[in-house]
Amino acid sequence: MTAKLNWYEEQFRLSQQKHFGKYPTSKSYMRLYCTGTFEPQIFLYEYQPSRAKKHPKNFLKDFKGFLQIDGYPGYNAVEDVTLVGCFAHARRGFTDALKARPKEAVVSKTTAGEGVNFCNELFKIGKTLKDLSYDKRYERCLKQSKSALEHGKKGKS
Repeated sequence: MTAKLNWYEEQFRLSQQKHFGKYPTSKSYMRLYCTGTFEPQIFLYEYQPSRAKKHPKNFLKDFKGFLQIDGYPGYNAVEDVTLVGCFAHARRGFTDALKARPKEAVVSKTTAGEGVNFCNELFKIGKTLKDLSYDKRYERCLKQSKSALEHGKKGKS
């Protein structure tokens, strides 16, 4: 793994057959590591019988670059990477908060509602920029994302 690649990680919980001394009711994990859209597409699957932080630390020991994750703290053990978050996972936290709100609360006036709207705005921006070069996409994304954030702040005043 080279320093030029950006990696994205996702985990899937698996039903376990009786392997590795584990029983069918136990949890196992399949991790998917993949490159971003501006590099050659690589997809790597890694099976592990647990979610322990030693597994990604070992798998990514020679990787240097950006690692986009879901927020699982086990990735803090991976050295020489820059951890970056995922707005799809952030949005899920806001939608979960909305499910727990009092029925009389107006969704658009809640912080969680604003968070969902901001994430949706970022997703729309990303869709409009998907065919641009990396440099142009980055430049326009920064500008348009900042504009969306400022618009959201004005709405709170």
